[in-house]
Amino acid sequence: MTTIHPVLSSKPYHLIRTELSEVLQLGPGVEMLDSLLLSEPGWTLHELDFKLNHAVFIDVGADTELFTVGFAYQRQMQSAKRAAVLSFESFLNLAQKLQQPKPFVHLFNIGHCGSTLLHQVINESGAAWSLSEPKFTFDIAYNRAAVSEAQLVALASASLRFLSLLPKLKTRKTLVLKHFSQAMKILDTWNKVSPDVTNLFLYRDAFSHANSRFGFGQRKGRAMELIVADRHARWSGMSGNMPVSTLDGLLNLDGEDLCFEDLAAVTWGLMIKDYQAAKNAGMKLHAFNYQQLTKARDTTVAAIFAACGIDSAQVAQALAAFDRDSHAGEETARDKPVEKLPAEAKLRIEKLLHHPALNIDPEIVL
Repeated sequence: MTTIHPVLSSKPYHLIRTELSEVLQLGPGVEMLDSLLLSEPGWTLHELDFKLNHAVFIDVGADTELFTVGFAYQRQMQSAKRAAVLSFESFLNLAQKLQQPKPFVHLFNIGHCGSTLLHQVINESGAAWSLSEPKFTFDIAYNRAAVSEAQLVALASASLRFLSLLPKLKTRKTLVLKHFSQAMKILDTWNKVSPDVTNLFLYRDAFSHANSRFGFGQRKGRAMELIVADRHARWSGMSGNMPVSTLDGLLNLDGEDLCFEDLAAVTWGLMIKDYQAAKNAGMKLHAFNYQQLTKARDTTVAAIFAACGIDSAQVAQALAAFDRDSHAGEETARDKPVEKLPAEAKLRIEKLLHHPALNIDPEIVL
């Protein structure tokens, strides 16, 4: 059985790690058959709660568009009519009645590298849908140590099957799933779940990546100075919940001279190493960088579409997405002025990335 609650009020997430109870106000629950989530159009998977071992579905209505927004999890909150809570066991059982959408593409990325822009380019093509950052993808990566690898694979597989219920999905041939950057920590898990799909990887150089992160935080209204009380939370979020011991020999999280760009540099380096490890293990990944995407638009988009099986005739139409802010309508819209990192930040980033523990060219081309 699933418990269905009316949504009395909702507000946007400020941080993706925010508890759902701080975002949604729910009314009293009513017990219903699990099959309701399959038979009533508009039910969409929202999150996996690893503390309570249940999945949360949101009824957004059959006519709600989740694809073309910058962040699907925010649109779910804006459109939430009802919420359903289902135990992990029931969630896995119900998923067996569904099939993963095909053709399917994973869009992995290091964040702040044009992935939201590419997401909009794909939607603009008219031939494929891209879904950007449904929250369950963050939950699976961030809580990977809470369950066995076998259970993580099962939950990830079930989650992909529930994408088949997305409103308007069948109006286009291909579905692209744009992940949070934290997914870099479980590339092997996603490869086990869907070994035969196309995997894209988007990245950019270390310094411009750090600058983009720095501006994003300001647009979100966050204090960018690293106060001691906040540093462990910052590290956990930026690194994808990596243990603090990862920093041994690299950074002192409690050091007086720690700067934002230090954390940005290390997390960038670790994600590049995640890509390299997955590639060396045999995972098929098509790598593209931000410079290629923005400076050689035609040829790069054509190459990405070829990898995804999207008709090359749609490239010209898709390029229209470059003419607008991919974050338009979000609090991170680029019309908000922000400060840049100081020039000396580049030197700090280069020094950290040349440390033997990382040893990565900050301008690497993969």
